Formats: sequence, C-alpha cells, structure tokens
Amino acid sequence: MSTQVSLSISLLILLVLGCSQKPNGGSNQDEPVLEEVEESAESVGIVPTPITHGDSIYFESQLSALSAIEKYAIGGNYYMLSSVLGFKGEEDAYKRTKEVLERSAEYPAFFEILALDVRNGYIKYAPLGAEVTYTQVYWNLKDGSHLIASESWGCGPICESEISFTKYKNGEFQKLNLVDIIPEINELPPMIDESGDPVEYQFVLPRNGKDIKYCLGEDCITLKWKEGTFEVVQ
Repeated sequence: MSTQVSLSISLLILLVLGCSQKPNGGSNQDEPVLEEVEESAESVGIVPTPITHGDSIYFESQLSALSAIEKYAIGGNYYMLSSVLGFKGEEDAYKRTKEVLERSAEYPAFFEILALDVRNGYIKYAPLGAEVTYTQVYWNLKDGSHLIASESWGCGPICESEISFTKYKNGEFQKLNLVDIIPEINELPPMIDESGDPVEYQFVLPRNGKDIKYCLGEDCITLKWKEGTFEVVQ
C-alpha cells in the first residue's frame, strides 16, 4: 500500500471518530447537565406574585367600607377581609381579593366565617384547617368608645378558652387588664381541677344582650354587664 493511500485512510478514520463524539467532552458529560437543568426547573415551581400598589389601594377601599366589628376582627389581615366579603355575598370584591391573594402566596390562609351579625356587633370565625374558633363582640360605652371582647376556643387535644378586652377610642386601641373588666374573675371555677386535670370551661360572648356566660357544657355562670365591667353572678 502506498504512503498516500495510508495517509488518506488515516484521515478518514479520524474524521469518522470526530463526528461520532459530541462537543464539550462527549455524551457522558452532556446528559447529566441536561438532567440538572430539568430538575432545577421543576424545583422552582410557581413564583408568588407580590401584591401591587393598585391592589393594595383596592384592599384598603374595601376595608374603609366595613363596619366596626368587621374592622376589629379583620385588622390588616387581607385573607380575613376576603373571607368576610365572600360570606356577605359581595362576589366581585371577593373574587378580586381572593385571586390576588392566591397568586401572592404559596400557602394562602383564608377563614371560615361562622357567624356575622353587624347590627349586634358580633362575629365568629375559624382559620381553615385549624382546630380553633374566634369570637368577637363590642359594646358602646358612655364616653363614645367601644369595649371589644375577644374569645378563642381551641382543642388539641383538650379544649381551652381564653378571653381578652380592648378599648377603642379616637382611632386608637388600648389593651385592658382582665381583672379591671372582670374584677371577680378569680372567683370563677378554675379551668384546672385539684388533681391537675383540665376542666373545659368556656367564655361565651353574647350575640344578643350584654352579659357574658362562663359555661361547662350547659351549666353556666353569668357575668353581668355593669357599664363597662362584669359582675360574677353565681
């Protein structure tokens, strides 16, 4: 075989080998890179969209249209706002707020409104998926302020009730000491008995009237309204 023919065969072999290989080091290096890119894309998921300035203005306009007990319960919680709008049947406002909130957070936290009585200043609600309910009510005081009572009832595994009071006047909230509102609160039966076991008493806020009940099942003690404080009636 001549030298020229041998050289042509060698060049042909090199060309074939070169075409069979992929750039950047061949197929064994390329495939893992592609897999890493695909896995990275899957791990990103849907990125929440921040609430826009326009949406915030819309939320605030909805808040300004609410009554006292609704405002007290909602505060600045847009999820609670959306839940209240849905409960009241304000479909357009509910749809817009809900859509904004669902795309702005990975885990939206809406509420179930169990009762809403605007006229009597009463609301009861529960976070979806949580074993707790909240009740709020307010009373008008002679100085033009509102006395707001908040009660929570949570079970896990035992059920417990907590109550607190806040005063609202001239756009400001003031947290009140429990003993100043219920001076005889220490005379109520304790929620833990002598053996250390829990007793499931619950503070029941009124939807009608002004008196609070302290109940164990159907057995209740009355906390009678006295112009901004409550007297224990055995």
